[in-house]
Amino acid sequence: MATRPKNSEADTLELYRVALENAETQSEIATVMAELGYDSAKITEGKTLLTETRSAYDFNKTEDDGYFGSFCASIIGLICASDFGSNCATFGHELM
Repeated sequence: MATRPKNSEADTLELYRVALENAETQSEIATVMAELGYDSAKITEGKTLLTETRSAYDFNKTEDDGYFGSFCASIIGLICASDFGSNCATFGHELM
């Protein structure tokens, strides 16, 4: 039986935003992330993906809440499956 996620899509996107911001601005986190292969270029790539995802979320939220739920899950799944998001737990997100 499927369970509902603990966080809404908006909450999850905000968690990603905060994680990326911290990885960019906090030197200790930036150092560890760089050691894991997530340098400033990868963080910028992640922020770009997040911006695109947030734009799609905002647009679709006003258009059709039902459709967006699956779209957002797909985008988050793509981020987590990509090279950038291969360790989503690092960014405070457990795979659903």
